[in-house]
Amino acid sequence: ENGLGVEQNLVMAMTWYQSAAEQGERMAMYNIGLFYQAGKGVDRDYGTALDWFHKAADKGDASAMHSIGVLYAEGRGVQADPVEAHAWYSVADLRYLPEEADEARRNRRDIDELAARLDPEQLARAKERASEIDARTRPGDPEPPKRAGPGEKAT
Repeated sequence: ENGLGVEQNLVMAMTWYQSAAEQGERMAMYNIGLFYQAGKGVDRDYGTALDWFHKAADKGDASAMHSIGVLYAEGRGVQADPVEAHAWYSVADLRYLPEEADEARRNRRDIDELAARLDPEQLARAKERASEIDARTRPGDPEPPKRAGPGEKAT
């Protein structure tokens, strides 16, 4: 994508991201969304970007959740909806990892700026919607290995 050690080739980068996304790699899904959001090597398409951000968010990716919030806040690819934007920012706030502190600070700033423009009823709706999103996107614990029964091999 960035041409580190090789010539930059956005078409090849997209090919690799798509291959990784097909295998369930959330960062690849997020990066494909960024390509479409920015029109980087592809035609700018906010709706397609939103679709890819949702795929990554469904796997718990905080940056994708923030990007969904941005699209709703700005009305890009969707009707502007500050309640929905606040909900996505709020869930992203729960998902950022310690090593993503800069992104988490930016997200917190966006939450605070948006909250200042919402009335108490809108904030209550945003909180309820955030709970729904949180339940759907919460990373699950990996399934424990099955115990072997008599005469079976463990998996």
